[in-house]
Amino acid sequence: ATIKLNAKTYEFKMIIGGNWQSDAKTINRDNNSTVFTGANSDTNTKLVADQAGDYIFTWTYATKTLTVTYPALPVKYNVTVTAENGTVTGAGVYEEGKTATLTATAAEGYEFVGWTVAGETLTENPLVLTVTSDLTVEATFAAIPVPEYVVTVVVNDPAMGYVEGFGIYEEGAIATLTAIPNTGYIFDYWIVNDEMMTDNPLVLTVMNDINVEAMFKSPVTTGFENLKPKKNAKS
Repeated sequence: ATIKLNAKTYEFKMIIGGNWQSDAKTINRDNNSTVFTGANSDTNTKLVADQAGDYIFTWTYATKTLTVTYPALPVKYNVTVTAENGTVTGAGVYEEGKTATLTATAAEGYEFVGWTVAGETLTENPLVLTVTSDLTVEATFAAIPVPEYVVTVVVNDPAMGYVEGFGIYEEGAIATLTAIPNTGYIFDYWIVNDEMMTDNPLVLTVMNDINVEAMFKSPVTTGFENLKPKKNAKS
């Protein structure tokens, strides 16, 4: 007869050869099966399993033995993940043949680049792995590049003056443009995106490419600058 049960503890009143089986036994999963042979006693037999599982109890009348057979413990492996500038979920202990799903989340200002698994570079995220051995996985994150923009300045007449402060700036940076007139000229105004501005220096927050025109001019004259004062007439 065969009895298949799933529990941690089994207690039997077991008759072998007309007598009660006496000694208590603990099922040890290190073996494939545990055999209980006949004995003369009027006490109960208690079978204690060390872990839950499907235990098969087989009574062999001819040899007056009870055989307890149970499955071997599943093989388990560790999935270990290392990561900087981000986090990964899904690491842990997995039974052989199971799938581990690793999901990478970048910290603020960073982006996920890829995985390194046994020397191989993978980029899918989440990453699904079939676990057949211990695995060490490295998740790589990189800083998100800050966009750069160009501040371009055109002068209406280079002979009248020039501008300092134009060039390449990171997004969100401050560009300070200073118009410097040459001798005999003065700065007049800026044209930025069709808008006239007169501040000098001109402070701009760079969020995209900016085209600026600097306008210089000659000083306004009255027409009397070259007149010489007359000498007082003698009386």
